[in-house]
Amino acid sequence: MGINILAKNYLARVSESFIYNKWELSDTTILILEIILLLILVSILFYLLQKRNQQKKELEKKQPFIIKKTNEIRRIFEQTLNERSKFEISFSKKHKFFSNCSPVELKKKSIVLELPVNIIPTKEWNKRPVYVYFSISGKRPGVKNYYYFESEIQYFFSKANFHFIVVKLPNILEIKQKRKHFRIEASNKDFEKVVVYFLYNQKRIDSIYDLPEPVFEYKRSKEGEMDVSHPISIVNISAGGIRLKIKRQFKREVGFDINNPPIIVIFLSFFIEKKKISILLLCQVRNYNEDYITKDLEIGLQFIKQAFIDPKDKNLIKWEEIKEDEGQDQIARWVFLKNLSLIRKGIQ
Repeated sequence: MGINILAKNYLARVSESFIYNKWELSDTTILILEIILLLILVSILFYLLQKRNQQKKELEKKQPFIIKKTNEIRRIFEQTLNERSKFEISFSKKHKFFSNCSPVELKKKSIVLELPVNIIPTKEWNKRPVYVYFSISGKRPGVKNYYYFESEIQYFFSKANFHFIVVKLPNILEIKQKRKHFRIEASNKDFEKVVVYFLYNQKRIDSIYDLPEPVFEYKRSKEGEMDVSHPISIVNISAGGIRLKIKRQFKREVGFDINNPPIIVIFLSFFIEKKKISILLLCQVRNYNEDYITKDLEIGLQFIKQAFIDPKDKNLIKWEEIKEDEGQDQIARWVFLKNLSLIRKGIQ
């Protein structure tokens, strides 16, 4: 009974103090509240930074062909100096070629490019936008990495009879080629099967039986097999065409004459995301290059048509034109995924 009375008296005094007196916080209480508030703010800031970094990583995954890291961009430009890379410059975004320049000095925020002797800059060049393509050697022998960036000419100067422009370093580099279709170095072993036919004076191929005996056949025996020398080998490929290397001895054996080249039909079998793709392509020789020493011949072929099996009669072939601007869809996808894989593995 006495305890209850004491408790009631105590509660009454506390209640009275809230009603009639101001509630004053001590300095220690205020300090504790400030620390708690600060911790809450730090936690929120940490959470936002984590979320931002996560979004940045996700964006980088979605944009694998964009380079934004300053150190990486600078390393690439340093490599252009070592290799004396060629910078193809345009004053128009429509890729109207203007001039080839050579890098001579890398500054903190710009790169100095030497102009050809016959080109003299004028005052209108100051602050003028430029659109630039260049390439450097990749990590694998014989592989080139291609880049593109947009910037502006900060100023220009001359030394003796040489003229130079100073171009601002870009914030981003794009992995991009100056061509309609992205090209990638390849070899026979990148494909499950490669078959090559030479057509001479043959007007129509309406059936698989109209195809002559192949001049070359390759079938991959196992994954990861070693590169070996073949009489015909793939050098590179894009959605628009393929480049083949023909050995000197084989060229003689089959009587291949670059002055009167055959129409070439190529069968390719490969995988896209575990799905097997098989296509038959009619190709036309567009350019060639003969090695001065070995006399091996490289020929650049354009894809002209692709064949489809007639669903009503599987022996019959229907041909569909491949538009130059669009290329062959499945090869375009294969080249994209192959290049993406190399970028993510750090091979390029």
